[in-house]
Amino acid sequence: MAFLGNIEQFNTAAPETWNIYVQRVKFYLEANGVTDAGKKRAVFLSVCGEQTFQIARSLCIPNELADTSFDRLIDLLSTHFNPKQSEIVQRFLFNKRNQKEGETVSAWVAELRKIGGLCNYGVELERQIRDRIVCGARNEALQRRLLSEPNLTFQMAFDTATATENAASQVVELRKVPGQSEINKTEVHKESTPRKCWRCTANHDPTACRWKDADCRFCSKKGHIERACLSRRNRGKGNKENEGRRVSAAQNSSRGRSNERDHKTGQHQVKSEPPTNSDDGEDDYYYFGLHNVGRGEAPYRVLLLVNDRQCEFEIDSGASFTVMAQSCFERLFAGDTPRLNNIQLSLRDWQKKDIAILGECEVRVSFNKHSKTLPLVVTKGDNISLLGRNWFAALGIKLSMNAVATVDTNIERVLQQFSDVFDNNLGNFRGKPVKLEIDSTVRPIRLKARNVAFALRPKIEAEVEKLIRQGILEPCENPTWTTPIVPVVKSDGSIRICADYKCTLNKALQDDPYPMPTTQEIIAALNGAKVFAKLDMAQAYQQLKVDDESAKLQTIITQRGTYMVRRLCFGIKVAPQIFQRFINDRLAGIPGCFPYYDDILVAAGNDQELLERITEILRRFSEDGLKLKRSKCVFRTKGIEFLGFYISEEGVRPIADKVRNIKHAPTPTCKRELQSFLGLLNFYHAFLKNKANFAESLHRLLDNKVPWNWTTENQRTFEAVKELLSSDQLLVHYDARKELVLTCDASPWAVGVVLSHVDSDGREAPIAFHSKTLSQAERRYSQLDKEALAIVVGVKKFHNYCYGRHFEIVTDHKPLLGILGENKPVPQMSSPRLVRWALFLSNYDYKLIHKPGKDISHADALSRLPADAAETEYASYERMGEVFMLENMPETPLNAERVAELTGRDPVMSRIRDFIQNGWPHNLEDGLEEEQVRPFKARRDELSTYKNCILWG
Repeated sequence: MAFLGNIEQFNTAAPETWNIYVQRVKFYLEANGVTDAGKKRAVFLSVCGEQTFQIARSLCIPNELADTSFDRLIDLLSTHFNPKQSEIVQRFLFNKRNQKEGETVSAWVAELRKIGGLCNYGVELERQIRDRIVCGARNEALQRRLLSEPNLTFQMAFDTATATENAASQVVELRKVPGQSEINKTEVHKESTPRKCWRCTANHDPTACRWKDADCRFCSKKGHIERACLSRRNRGKGNKENEGRRVSAAQNSSRGRSNERDHKTGQHQVKSEPPTNSDDGEDDYYYFGLHNVGRGEAPYRVLLLVNDRQCEFEIDSGASFTVMAQSCFERLFAGDTPRLNNIQLSLRDWQKKDIAILGECEVRVSFNKHSKTLPLVVTKGDNISLLGRNWFAALGIKLSMNAVATVDTNIERVLQQFSDVFDNNLGNFRGKPVKLEIDSTVRPIRLKARNVAFALRPKIEAEVEKLIRQGILEPCENPTWTTPIVPVVKSDGSIRICADYKCTLNKALQDDPYPMPTTQEIIAALNGAKVFAKLDMAQAYQQLKVDDESAKLQTIITQRGTYMVRRLCFGIKVAPQIFQRFINDRLAGIPGCFPYYDDILVAAGNDQELLERITEILRRFSEDGLKLKRSKCVFRTKGIEFLGFYISEEGVRPIADKVRNIKHAPTPTCKRELQSFLGLLNFYHAFLKNKANFAESLHRLLDNKVPWNWTTENQRTFEAVKELLSSDQLLVHYDARKELVLTCDASPWAVGVVLSHVDSDGREAPIAFHSKTLSQAERRYSQLDKEALAIVVGVKKFHNYCYGRHFEIVTDHKPLLGILGENKPVPQMSSPRLVRWALFLSNYDYKLIHKPGKDISHADALSRLPADAAETEYASYERMGEVFMLENMPETPLNAERVAELTGRDPVMSRIRDFIQNGWPHNLEDGLEEEQVRPFKARRDELSTYKNCILWG
């Protein structure tokens, strides 16, 4: 039989919609006359979708689906998708749910009913909602009115609240002034004959005047010459003539200039005067706000959040104050109007007509990362809102900077049109799933689940359940491959589940030879563009689904069971190449669009081109179900950094940051520091001609017979050597086709890294240098942790160079090979930070090799001559919250200070602590104490210190 209507598959990524879906299914069955329980079950399983079917099948185990009734099946899935909520928590949420700014009463009450349905109030629900309306309404007058009612019911409260709300909006409509205000608008028709240039008084266009960059000899201001100077002409003349000439100057100001003929300009010009009379016209304040009726350059506009409401302002650098018209003010704050205070300020237009001021109020303004309480002047009429200079500094707006601080209104409209691309949900590509290719000759590896602390197990299970509901994980039986998980505790106490694929699946995956775009190709294509954008994909890999076979290959194992992973995972070694091919295909044909892994570079010749290209990218993303992370996107900038270059309208130039640590290296204060610096020079001697003669005076200082005496000549030579080391004679540009080496080293107070290419003669030619001074906490790390930190700092710093390609990491600390080696599993008994760092490095295709310290003198020199006294760039790697000590208990018999004190008194433990912090000796001497130290040396890679206490694991 044919069924009436249709019902779509259930979206497992939105489990909160399950109850509504079940109701629709039941109505669907009723409409089609399906009453038999077995047939209900069959119809439901046919329409619910593959993912829901698989979850239902897993939940019924050990029974079969055919043996489970329809009602039982719905109960199991309801428990899975909508686990029972705590009644106490729901009532807490209900009682703290007040009316939000801009929220209507109807929408608020609907939300209260939704939350109240989980609170088990029963017949008391409306009474509870009545109390929330009285206590949580934003309108204070409404609250007073409701409290005055002796026998208030829910319906009375609701009707009164909605009536008050409607009345407020109707009053706003009644008080609107029709049409555009005549106070501050004037029509300016451009004459057909050439106008007089205000820069030099000749008859030509001021924008083409050869004196536009000249300095006036009379007033010293830039942009005109003495014979055209208004200050010179106005000296001795009355205010009236002075003001008239100001208007003339304003009409030709940079904000309102236009070369277009036969066009009209509506000019908003407000003069502000203090209440006392001023004899000097130079102290007056003006507002100049132009909006073009015909052709010409559009004004800059910006969307701000004012008291949590969006409002568009026109940026006016000629305006001293920020102004909003009455009509906009009442419309924006309907029902919750801020109180206006009197202000001693008079505003006049260019015709000297007074502009009525209603008052001034304080408003909360948010823009980008800035949020301030600022003064807003409200005027009568129906004019545009002007953003004046008094808000610029507070909101971080700088009109002269490269990256425009505002998002153009047109771009903002496009972003709103494709808001689904920025909704913070995990993307779900609607096309063909990814298939992972493996070498069939490699035997499958099935590892056991790792032991985890009992305290973490409930959190891991909760995270697994969440990932199942999102459709990322799916229970499976008898998988061929199993990879253990490594739980990472996040700063908020929750768990992130990571898989250690480098010891399982990565060994069998076939390399993907997809060619990556070279730096030269992308730079050549970007060169000549004038405006740029950079888009960042959120959780890029996990937006791609994998096929059933690949999902089974990615199976993870926990204490609870095995789960195949339905999305492409981080840590899969061929994921970068797979993703690059995918994103190239999706964005093919869009000019000026250059995907580079999860970043998308967009270049254009003008703003309109850029807008069209961004629009097309967002359209494709919306159709494909892909997502971007708006907070990391830059939608318009005049210059962009890419792989060590800064690309702008002016061309391509190397970024100085690559050699900043060399140029800013501090002057040596002893022979040891000088020796480290000269070690850097010696390492690159093959690239530098006459190096020995050039630094001969510095080498003489290292002679044992010569006392340390740093002279002016030595300083000049030192500065010259730094210039040589940071010159093009030594540095090379990045080339994706050449072998890449990252050399890392740590000293007691800093880490140094050098990124290099290996030339045809086997020599390392540097691409960039970097060093970082260790924080006080990092200086207490064991030497093992410091050397590991050097690697992490280097990989993080040069991520754009290293990611998605094979490279070598060189260290002089051999124990790291057994912990962070490319084929080593993530260590179970190492410190939490080493576990995190091992997981971080698993996203890269690298080979870790060891070289003696004498062979990496270039990195050693950087670690001993850091440029900065302190840096916090990598402070996030220090997460003390993951160290569990006795003092975290409510009542503690011991604290860290007492443990550290006792450790210092013990002869064996104090020596071990010293070895951890300063390095272990190669050989221990014979003796009782040495025998007691030996077991700790065997586990030295698992030891660290915190607050001078020794920690294991």
